[in-house]
This record gives sequence, C-alpha cells and structure tokens, in this order.
Amino acid sequence: MMCDILKIVGRGIEKPTLIAYRCNLSWSVLTKYLEFMASRGLIERKKSSKRWSYSLTDRGREVLLLYKGICEGLGEAWTPAYPFTGEVELPVAAPA
Repeated sequence: MMCDILKIVGRGIEKPTLIAYRCNLSWSVLTKYLEFMASRGLIERKKSSKRWSYSLTDRGREVLLLYKGICEGLGEAWTPAYPFTGEVELPVAAPA
C-alpha cells in the first residue's frame, strides 16, 4: 500500500483527500501511512495556509525504483490492481 501512495504522490497529486481517493483508503488509514512515510523521509509534508500537501523525496523515488524493479523481475505489471490486501495465494501441491 505504501508504494501505491508513493506512486500517487510521485505523479504530482499533493492533497491528502485526492491521495485517499486514488488509493481507495479511509482517511484514518491514510493519515497513519502518511505520518509513517514522512517520519521515514519518503515523503515531505508541507503546510500552506490551511492545508497540508505532500511531495515525494529523493528517498521516496529510490524506493519506487526498487519496487518497480521487483515488479518487473517477477513479471508483474508495474501498476498493481486495487485494492491490494497483502495476502498471497500459494499454489496447492497435487496429491501424489
């Protein structure tokens, strides 16, 4: 989910409401992710007049490049389907 947020912010979408909408996240979940990613230096948080906005840092760009390489290495599409739950189904071995 964090890489999805980084991709959205990297595309120039700065407002948290639009980020939540594009990532299909609730406000409470999004704010936790944004706080975590800002504390790790992946995004930068700025306040202008009454609103917060977010932008991608160099470190966030590096993480996105790593993520892109992993997706390409696995033969997966760069843009994952939403929503991603983080669960992976493993194939079941056929009985011998």
